[in-house]
Amino acid sequence: MPSDRSLYLLRTLQRSSARRRSTEWTVTPRRPTTIEIVLLAILALSIASPTRAETDPAVPTTTPDPRRTAHAESHDPDASASSNGSGLIARRDRRRLRRPLAVPVFGRELRLSGRVTAANEAFIDRLRRFDVRDPEGEPERGRRPFADEVDLDQRIEVDVFYTFTDRIALYLAGQVEWQNLVYSDFSPEIQRSSIARKEAWVYVGDPFIDPLGIQVGAQRFSDDHQWWWDFDLDAARLRWDGRRFSAFLSVAEQLLPRQVGTDRIAAFEQDVFRILAEGYWTLPDDHVVALRVLHHDDGSPNYRVGECVPSAPGLFFRFGCIDPKREDPSDARLTWIGGHAAGRIKLRRFGQIHYRVDGAYLFGDETSYDLAGPDPETGEARRAAAADRHGVHGHGFDVGLQWELDLPGHPTWIASYAFGSGHPNDDADKQRGFRQTGIHDNGDKYRGVATLDYYGELLGPELSNLEIWTAGVGVRLFDSSSLDFLYHHYRQDETADFLRDTSIRRRPYGENKHIGDEFDAILGIEEWERFEIKAVFGVFRSGRAFRPGDGDFSYLASLRFRMNF
Repeated sequence: MPSDRSLYLLRTLQRSSARRRSTEWTVTPRRPTTIEIVLLAILALSIASPTRAETDPAVPTTTPDPRRTAHAESHDPDASASSNGSGLIARRDRRRLRRPLAVPVFGRELRLSGRVTAANEAFIDRLRRFDVRDPEGEPERGRRPFADEVDLDQRIEVDVFYTFTDRIALYLAGQVEWQNLVYSDFSPEIQRSSIARKEAWVYVGDPFIDPLGIQVGAQRFSDDHQWWWDFDLDAARLRWDGRRFSAFLSVAEQLLPRQVGTDRIAAFEQDVFRILAEGYWTLPDDHVVALRVLHHDDGSPNYRVGECVPSAPGLFFRFGCIDPKREDPSDARLTWIGGHAAGRIKLRRFGQIHYRVDGAYLFGDETSYDLAGPDPETGEARRAAAADRHGVHGHGFDVGLQWELDLPGHPTWIASYAFGSGHPNDDADKQRGFRQTGIHDNGDKYRGVATLDYYGELLGPELSNLEIWTAGVGVRLFDSSSLDFLYHHYRQDETADFLRDTSIRRRPYGENKHIGDEFDAILGIEEWERFEIKAVFGVFRSGRAFRPGDGDFSYLASLRFRMNF
């Protein structure tokens, strides 16, 4: 939840002095929808809310030197990252040095920081391969029983933070990555390198009134539990950062490729327009409540049945065929409405209980395409063999409790239940039930130091047509280290022969709901200011949904070293 210190530092970029000349700020979506009326109403409500901090003596009413603001933003994650993830540059999963490099530029400090990551992951998948087909087109169940991989991923991330004036700040972040597929049963060894832009935005505080702010550019959207969003988007965001209430309204669409040197945006992001809104209340006694809305509108060109899948819209719409990496098999217009609640309840001698609830209702429609090919007669790569337009609706929620005992090591008992509704008779190409936003991450900390995938480090599914029971225990080691043990039980809501966005390549038969069980052990070590270590071991045992392959095991072992600078 937002601390007074975090709000103090956010307000340092929002001067409460005399009013400046009015500046127009308008954003006109390409496709106006009724949801925008709701979002503007939320914004109007937030502005009308009594959230000013004059009555709180803990919040300063003067604007300090912006160089001190840059210093604090670059040093202390808790200083600028509030509980709802709305801090300008710091996030709870990003550790920063207390004294990063500072370079004087035009009388102000330009702060440089970053991190180097080396991650090694071994994935041993002993479930039977269910998607191999014989020459007649029928699936051969269990033909190849192994799918082992060893990956090595190395990254260097660098960011720059600078304040031009008392109310204008700039932030730039980039990443260089080397990916090595050291070994794979199905693919040759692959070495790939890339340079990617991350965040690049300008923030203007107090453009009209205090505590209003405007943030424009590629920026991070992140929530407490990363259940709704944790993603970099090209966006314009209107922020309201009050003492007890914060809110934002944003429009987003990818304008430039993420990787430097490429001339096109990824197919799944091309022409996707989003509206995001949040209202976040900090209540007395350590409780928070948030309302959230996300509207997703995929405006990419529709494929026509029988025609070659186009390479680009416009004059050359029907010219050429694209490779599989450029295929966009669905166009969706979806809206999520829901919220978040969290807090803690003190039990005196029995420690404290931390609770959280995330939930959303999804509605909209989607057009999915069956892309077939290659065509041996024409030599063209892919054609749209069929198109299906269907409604999408459903609900999902995630409820969790953590009981932290007041004992040495602060042992914490963990229990949670997550549910995403399905739809009868769905298949991988036609999914009408609940799904997450697509910009989520499902990563959080269970009172420990390591951020983990709370739906399973190995399986890591999206919460769609699935219910997940989780139980575990975590303990603190030394000052800044932790060890977590987690057990996950997976069942489908409706029997289906697919899982949405999961790590394993196997598909269930669609005859039983029991997907399987997973056990994870996660060790996080952050005893040093510059170095972090995370080690993960996971085991997944397939359930009756994979019969006769049920009872088979998959294994995951990963080790990550990170140096902060």
